Amino acid sequence: MESSKQEMIQFVQSSAQFTDERTFLLKLSFFWKIIIWFSVTISLITGWIAKFVIYLHIFKTNIKDQPINALILIEELVHHFCGNFNLVSYTFSIPLGLSIGEMIEKYFGNVVSSNMYCWIYFYVQNINVVYRGLDGLGIAVFRFLYIKNGAWLKYQCGERSFLACVTITIWVISCIMIYLFGSENVSNRSNYNMCMGHNQAFEVFFKFLNYLKGPS
Repeated sequence: MESSKQEMIQFVQSSAQFTDERTFLLKLSFFWKIIIWFSVTISLITGWIAKFVIYLHIFKTNIKDQPINALILIEELVHHFCGNFNLVSYTFSIPLGLSIGEMIEKYFGNVVSSNMYCWIYFYVQNINVVYRGLDGLGIAVFRFLYIKNGAWLKYQCGERSFLACVTITIWVISCIMIYLFGSENVSNRSNYNMCMGHNQAFEVFFKFLNYLKGPS
């Protein structure tokens, strides 16, 4: 098993042929980098406003009549926050030719340590994956019980009480799974390693961009 692992590592290293020359994004002037960051920021602000209006409408109109929409709304909020967190991190780091951890250390080191930020990044990304999967299961269970025993669920147990139990259970199981995953060997923490700049996948991304650009 150990020999197979070493052979795989050697294969990746030999085939990737990493160099310090990364991507055309590094050749952009500071003006164009500002344009990229400004465009993404405006897009995010516009998206957040639009999403907030939609979420507020769902909260005011649909949750009272259909409590199950609360699970759907929470899932969308988690997905939206985690996705934007990921987008912002990469949008600001990649044009600088830095990993996320390197960017934090260089420009925001006096506010937050790169190690702490990368752990936040690691857990945020895993919350997005784990919670959405379990929330989908919770929605399916809620709907199944509602179809089979709708009267009991609505008048005896209570829809909101049962919904609260499902939501708490989902969060507890999600936290346990994320903690156990985070306790594994550091080589399996791909998101954390990429954030710190220790993962070869980050260099592969730059090589891929250079490939798309074609010969200079």
